[in-house]
Amino acid sequence: MAQIPPYTDDFFKGEPGLLAVFDYEYEEIIGFYQRLRWAQFLFFPPSWVSVLCCTPCFLNQNIEWDTRSRHLALTVDGIKFVHAKRPTLCGLSCTDKGKESKTVPYDKITDCDVQEPAGTACCCCIRNILHQVTVDTASSGATKEGVPRR
Repeated sequence: MAQIPPYTDDFFKGEPGLLAVFDYEYEEIIGFYQRLRWAQFLFFPPSWVSVLCCTPCFLNQNIEWDTRSRHLALTVDGIKFVHAKRPTLCGLSCTDKGKESKTVPYDKITDCDVQEPAGTACCCCIRNILHQVTVDTASSGATKEGVPRR
């Protein structure tokens, strides 16, 4: 029998039917996206207009809010992904983004792909360090070869 990995994310604490919780590597994800977004901002002069809206002032905080609001668990029903309620833009409550939740039932999963990081993410200056996991279902629009249907 497989062992449940240890975790520190207590978002799902007390939820019935919980099998395992998986921690995101928040610090790595936040660092990567902060470097990426700042490089995109600096190398794309039209984005400099956003200085008028103070967008750069909140860039790092928005990445952290968005990243830390993501949670992943295995339940008796399937794989559960939650993007919890979080502040956006300048952090005022009127700009909050609501909770989004998705459970993929195990019997609907047709394929699961893990892509290891390689190459760079922006202008050959930000090394890609993040893995990508894709879970396909019968209704996700992918063929058995993994090529999206059009």
